[in-house]
Amino acid sequence: MLKIAFADHGDLDALSRNLDGIRSDAQARVAYVDERIREYDTTGGPFPDRLPVIMLVARFQREHAAAVLRWAEWAADEVARWEGVTFETGARVPAAGGE
Repeated sequence: MLKIAFADHGDLDALSRNLDGIRSDAQARVAYVDERIREYDTTGGPFPDRLPVIMLVARFQREHAAAVLRWAEWAADEVARWEGVTFETGARVPAAGGE
């Protein structure tokens, strides 16, 4: 996120690559957590007596990764309309509601 926050010191290609990396990491995290949830649903996991609290944490991890993924996809769509990373080079302020 630091690279996104300071993207105006780089170029549009770097910003797009960084967003792609965040999106890729979030996709991998969602897939990993989904697989662990399926595994625990099937086997109870290595600590079946802890399954209620483990699944609370798993749900948080899944929701967090999914939120990052939604944001990265939205941000990439926004940036795809830009011609640069500053007002002067063609960036624009995204809509406040994320539309």
